[in-house]
Amino acid sequence: MTEQAAQYTPDLFADAPVAPAKTRQDGYFNTTSARGDELAMYRLRAGTQEAVIATFFRQRPGRLFTPSELSALLPRAPLTSVRRAVSNLTSQGLLVKTDKKRPGVFNRPEHAWRLKIP
Repeated sequence: MTEQAAQYTPDLFADAPVAPAKTRQDGYFNTTSARGDELAMYRLRAGTQEAVIATFFRQRPGRLFTPSELSALLPRAPLTSVRRAVSNLTSQGLLVKTDKKRPGVFNRPEHAWRLKIP
């Protein structure tokens, strides 16, 4: 992991997770029917992942990043979680999906996103 990515990477699997900048109850898609404390932890992690990615983009306005490139920010999270966070941030109006593409982890083209600049 790069030094730059390390400063944005909370330990998402620690016993005491890092609180996100804001917690969204609908950021986690509960496809496994988790309940109680387990569901609360999953939601907290999803919110933290979104906060890390949002902060990263806010500090780099105008620059483009693919989900595969962003995965270095969350090295212990699956790429699907990075994609979910990017999709959620796009739905919230923070990010914009561009028509630019770059090779991803499987050398297939991936769309790049940027911060939405008003």
